[in-house]
Amino acid sequence: MHLLTFQQYTYQLNEQIAKKGDALIDSKTQAEYKVTKAGRSGATVTYQKSLPGMKTSVSIPSSVKVDNITYKVTGIVSNAFKGSSMLKKATIGKNVTFIGTNAFKGIHKKVTIKIPKRKFSAYNNILRKKGVGTGATYKKLP
Repeated sequence: MHLLTFQQYTYQLNEQIAKKGDALIDSKTQAEYKVTKAGRSGATVTYQKSLPGMKTSVSIPSSVKVDNITYKVTGIVSNAFKGSSMLKKATIGKNVTFIGTNAFKGIHKKVTIKIPKRKFSAYNNILRKKGVGTGATYKKLP
């Protein structure tokens, strides 16, 4: 019994923490993220892309939990959804502060995008510059 306890502690001490630049997969959101700040607290990631498969809806969460570490999602990389013509609904989390060039270029012309209320006016303009067409509808999140 003591040996098992010892092995458990050894496992916890040898646990690997993702490093800056590492790619992480979140099965809950079906997406790939890249670590921008590593650590057990204050860790951040950027949204890289959805896992393979045509998606009509996507949610970029405020945070994701991978390997028992919670990461704030602070950005969406360039070309993240480029050419995803089937994408009709998108939700952007409250911690997103950066949206890369052409991140939404080529998505469905009548996409509905939900944006945090406090960033609504700024993101409305930014998203058009990042590839969202003029037929898009924007909605405020609480």
